[in-house]
Amino acid sequence: MPYPLGEKPGAAVFLQKGISGPARAGTSEPNGYGLRDMMGNVWQWCADPYAPSSYLLSSLQARLNASYEKAYATGPDRVVRGGGWNNQSEQMRVYTRGSQPAEWSTPYLGFRVALARP
Repeated sequence: MPYPLGEKPGAAVFLQKGISGPARAGTSEPNGYGLRDMMGNVWQWCADPYAPSSYLLSSLQARLNASYEKAYATGPDRVVRGGGWNNQSEQMRVYTRGSQPAEWSTPYLGFRVALARP
C-alpha cells in the first residue's frame, strides 16, 4: 500500500496546512500494526548504507538478498525513509527512499526508537 493506512494518506502530518515544523511524536493515526508516524513527520535515519542500485536486484530469498547487498557499491550516505513535514504529499509514499550524509543534522531528519517486549 502507498500509505501507512492503505490507499489514502489519512491525517498525515504533511497534509496539514500552515505546518512549520515536525509534529509531536505519536500524533498520526496508528496503522494495522499499531505503528504511528511512519511517514510525513520527519525523514527517518536507517542503518543501511545508501546504494542507488540496491532496488534493481531483489529476491524473496533472504540469503540471496544478503549476497546482493554485499556486492552493491555504497558510499558514505545513509538511507532515509518516510518523508518530512515539508514534502509535498504527491512525492511521499511508504516506499519513498532517499539518502543523506551520515553527519547531517536538520529539522527534517529524525530516528525511530523501537522497543522490544522481553
